[in-house]
Amino acid sequence: MRDRNDRAKIAIDVKTTYRRTERSAFSYTLGSYTSYINPATESKNIVFPYSDYGEHWVIGFVYRRRSDKRSGDSGVYTIDQIDDVPLPFDDAAVFMQEKRRIAGDKAGSGNTANIGSITGDLDDFVSGKGVFDSEDEFIRYWRGYQRTKIARGKAYGTIDGFRSMTWTNRNHGIVNAAGTNRTCGSKMRRRTPLTGTCSAGWNHGRKPKEISGRQTLDSKGPGHLDI
Repeated sequence: MRDRNDRAKIAIDVKTTYRRTERSAFSYTLGSYTSYINPATESKNIVFPYSDYGEHWVIGFVYRRRSDKRSGDSGVYTIDQIDDVPLPFDDAAVFMQEKRRIAGDKAGSGNTANIGSITGDLDDFVSGKGVFDSEDEFIRYWRGYQRTKIARGKAYGTIDGFRSMTWTNRNHGIVNAAGTNRTCGSKMRRRTPLTGTCSAGWNHGRKPKEISGRQTLDSKGPGHLDI
């Protein structure tokens, strides 16, 4: 970046994991989808607000753990013996790729809300064989991704489901298929910004209800739709 006020900063995330063999598949977690990626919390767990960054890159390290190096091999070494310290890993490799180009459509961990990468070998990460066609699609998908299986069943849980829903919504005047968290009474629901008219009947996976050949605005707030 040129200075702290530069709105085209480049974010770099360093990730590490291990693989069993040179051709083994592996994956990473790529950051939370409930914190800085959302406009309302874009300064959470990040140096600058998310909107300040123009690009997002990952430097990924992958290595093989040496099973022959156990804790029993530990010892005390002097500085002069530093080259004699046995490494607990070998076959290390590194790549650099744009985050959205290695992102998958599933959460990367079971108990935390992290974006998951693709699962593949090193060539897949070097080539950037992610599932998203653009940065915009990546952002909209993960901003709207629900934390629980039940909630995803009412919205989407795969890139194919997201694209299908996006296509359907656009044909009903809805431009942005994934929204931000907003509180509705005592429950947290996902709402979608609209630029056209829409229906109150999209809740819980129902299709928009046609009324006199047009769609009606969601009764829970002008310009929003629950998904």
